Amino acid sequence: MKQSKLENLVAAHAYWADKKADLKAKSLIEFHLCEGFYTAGEGNNFHAFGQSCYTRAREDLLNCMEESHPYSSPNFTDSFECIDPCKHCVKHRDLKRKAAIASRRLGQIRSAITKIGRKLEYTEKS
Repeated sequence: MKQSKLENLVAAHAYWADKKADLKAKSLIEFHLCEGFYTAGEGNNFHAFGQSCYTRAREDLLNCMEESHPYSSPNFTDSFECIDPCKHCVKHRDLKRKAAIASRRLGQIRSAITKIGRKLEYTEKS
């Protein structure tokens, strides 16, 4: 069956809305499976008991910012990779990236629907 452009946009909206919700739910599950919550750290991370990989990465970033000179720019990605995160946090980060892409796509579709809606004549029914 041939779909009109508007029907295609509505179907795409439903698809990306479901995709975004699914990715968000999966990323939340992965976040709560972080191995840092349940194990004591080793070596430099010995005092990291009960901290997620994100908390440790943030602390590492803050330390780097304190120790760095004015012209350097430490970033979260480098700190996150430096702490050797667990597989769940790596997957969580990837799922969040994919959810952001789905959210952006959903916004583009909503914008296209709004653009088409402006061309149509609206009649208010009482």
